[in-house]
Amino acid sequence: MVSVGMIPSFVSWKNMSQNLKMYHIVCISFRPGVSEEQKESIYNDYQELGETCGGAAAGIRHWSVSKNMDTRKGIELVEVAVLDDEAALDRLKKHDAHQQVVDALRVVADWTVADAWLPFPLPATSS
Repeated sequence: MVSVGMIPSFVSWKNMSQNLKMYHIVCISFRPGVSEEQKESIYNDYQELGETCGGAAAGIRHWSVSKNMDTRKGIELVEVAVLDDEAALDRLKKHDAHQQVVDALRVVADWTVADAWLPFPLPATSS
């Protein structure tokens, strides 16, 4: 459960009644000269990382890694993880399997991370 002290002040109290989870989003850009085989290897290694790092028992509610559909800005892979709380994120970051993927990425890629409290599942938009 997320405590009130963990929620940034800009999150409205209306949203407090929703089931907030931490969304951990990573956008990965491969450096020039990285082969398609290297990219595919990283992509494949990433697929099961959520389960390998403990899955739901470790507070990882959702894990997905996808090839980006719009690579105009150089972002080739997108990871979206939904976590119970900051403790789950800390466990994920410290897990040996996560460290191995980070170590492999560090050699061939750069990335940007965004962490945000959002409802889970996301509500449907009205038409």
